[in-house]
Amino acid sequence: PGGDLGNTETEIGRILQSSTIVNPLFKGSAPSADVLLHALQSSDSYFYFGHGSGESYLPCSELTKISQACCPVFLFGCSSGRLHEYKEGFQGDGPLLSYL
Repeated sequence: PGGDLGNTETEIGRILQSSTIVNPLFKGSAPSADVLLHALQSSDSYFYFGHGSGESYLPCSELTKISQACCPVFLFGCSSGRLHEYKEGFQGDGPLLSYL
């Protein structure tokens, strides 16, 4: 959404361009958390290509507001699987687990 990954946008764009089910709703723009929450509940799938895990657009705390099952989510950010550590000996947390 930040528009600063030109090579990724070009390469992935070529692949997705041939798809009839892709709607680049947030390409080059930063959606609000409310807009993303609605999209997760009303879309067939959600792909994130960007920096981090997309948490700057939809924080984990906002994901708890989803009132129904969300669509399949594919996170392709550089730290999409990274967990935040609470304290030693406790399970971490992060966007990946929040989507589950």
